[in-house]
Amino acid sequence: TLTCPTATVDGGTNSASKMTSGGVANFSITGYPIAGEDCTATQTVPAGYAEQSNNCTALNVAFGVSPAPSCTITNQPTEAEFVVDLQFSDGNEALDVSVTPLCTDAGGGPGITYTPSTAQAGELTDAPFTVRYFDGAANCTATESGPAGYTQIAAPAGIDCTDTGVGIADSDTTPPVCVIHNDQDPVEIQASKVYPAGFGPDSQFSVSCSAGTVTPPTAVASPGNPAVFTVEDFPWQGMTCSVTEPNPPLGFPQAVSSCDSLDVAPGAVAVVCAIAVPDVYKGIPTLSQYGLALLTLLMMGVGMVGMRRAA
Repeated sequence: TLTCPTATVDGGTNSASKMTSGGVANFSITGYPIAGEDCTATQTVPAGYAEQSNNCTALNVAFGVSPAPSCTITNQPTEAEFVVDLQFSDGNEALDVSVTPLCTDAGGGPGITYTPSTAQAGELTDAPFTVRYFDGAANCTATESGPAGYTQIAAPAGIDCTDTGVGIADSDTTPPVCVIHNDQDPVEIQASKVYPAGFGPDSQFSVSCSAGTVTPPTAVASPGNPAVFTVEDFPWQGMTCSVTEPNPPLGFPQAVSSCDSLDVAPGAVAVVCAIAVPDVYKGIPTLSQYGLALLTLLMMGVGMVGMRRAA
């Protein structure tokens, strides 16, 4: 839009507008004073851009001036950065996660671009993103490809990336930071009691781990129903647990156990083991029909010998 104090622009009033896209807008000015006057050109900044420079603020229009006054307005894409800080409740330093940004502006963000479009982030490495072509200002969030063994929760400190997000503007000098926080999932230990016949009395199991918190400390296992323990707050490097049977049921000694050294690490849904009773209990021996017949004849013979001696 070109505006002059008194002169006529393009045969109309003292102001006129023309559309141009990276080109030249020519205006015809008449009726200006002999001494001349200063005209001004302004623009409606296109979405996704910011005005970088404008030397069209004092265009002197006077009689006999040649060449005609000209000026330039330069626009550049809006640009800002924001950073995603990825955290794990156990401080896992070995796991990186893919993070994806999403920003919206007054126009809904269809022209917004991201560099990079995705990035890896971890406990030791943040993910920075450069955002361009947003309209004036934007609000940015980020999502992650959920890591196994963790559940994303609201950030205990800082601005949560998936909830409110962070605001960015072309004038930012320091990138804002938002947080994605992942909480370690608990792991179950399922310890079974196995009998040769498939049935037997209940057993009480105890569990001990090299770290973390275990609940309950003891639990009862019965055939078909394992004792279940929940392990929480263990090191991200993993640890070992063992399940024992302090007092096996009378007559059922413990034999084979796969519960002596159990690996527990993030991402394990359940750790399964069993304590088995040896197959040594055979019950009371029984005789076949031929054995019973032989036993009967033997008993009859013993009886006859006794009767003769008595006679």
